Amino acid sequence: MRRVRTNSSKTAQPAVTRLINLRGTNGSGKTYLVRRWMQEVGALPYPRRKNLFGTDTLCGPIQYYKLSDGGIVIGSYENNCGGCDTLGSFAEVENALWERLKERPPYILFEGVIVSHIYGYWLEFSKKAGGMTWVFLDTPVDECLRRIYVRNRNKPINEGYVHEKHKAIHTVSVKARRDGETVVVLPWQTAYEAFVKLMEKRK
Repeated sequence: MRRVRTNSSKTAQPAVTRLINLRGTNGSGKTYLVRRWMQEVGALPYPRRKNLFGTDTLCGPIQYYKLSDGGIVIGSYENNCGGCDTLGSFAEVENALWERLKERPPYILFEGVIVSHIYGYWLEFSKKAGGMTWVFLDTPVDECLRRIYVRNRNKPINEGYVHEKHKAIHTVSVKARRDGETVVVLPWQTAYEAFVKLMEKRK
């Protein structure tokens, strides 16, 4: 049985939550997959509170979404730069994950450049949390660059940075397999269909 620990107790507790970390460089399509999934499943942003009229309303910056199937997505998707990149740091992302794990949802989905090319930190988190699924997009770097230029309306970008991150993320996938982590690679041309099948496996 998988076991997780919370920040408060630092002791393992039984859980059924599936942690899914979607990884890819800028322009790989990871944010698109999550946005489309939330649109099709249905998502409500949090934190929320009751206002003076008793209506449930959003309170403050979006930190996560609750989906109609019980799942949770970390971060905000109100702007082009979405997901965990809106939280600002590894520590903030990890804290958000531990907080949501306390609710024991069926799954927690998180992505962002901030959590895509770093390995050691998230390997340690995976071990503490009882394991997670590392999901990679195999989008070619040239396609990533094309998408970034389209998104930025052909403004100049640091192509070398994108090449470096693309290579680093591939290296992470190799390391994760080597260390016995659960690794899934989504074919970029049919990424959403493959992503849906991955999500349905939890049912």
